[in-house]
Amino acid sequence: MPPDDGGTNIAASKSMTILLNGGDKLFYYSGDFETANIHHNVIATSSNNFGVVVRARQRTLEAKGIDRHELVLLIKPTRATSYESIVAILDELRLNDVSRYAFIDPTPPEIQSCH
Repeated sequence: MPPDDGGTNIAASKSMTILLNGGDKLFYYSGDFETANIHHNVIATSSNNFGVVVRARQRTLEAKGIDRHELVLLIKPTRATSYESIVAILDELRLNDVSRYAFIDPTPPEIQSCH
């Protein structure tokens, strides 16, 4: 295993973070949370729109000349997130051919923002 040196850097232009709050809404943003939050770019949407959000992000990458398969999703479920919601997210990842993703813990400010 590589040494634990604080994580892996992911280009903001290729990443999107999804916050799952356990309800029927999810929140998403690109780049780092602090900047997205300051600029009011943490966007709430229905969990039913997750596939639409992913496809829009893939189209944005392609418009910038970046392969859509380079999209990296950082999925951050809260304790209130149901198993059913996780399975639905995984289904959408498969349907949209997203192969780069990770489930990680949300930070306290992220948890606060999605309530």
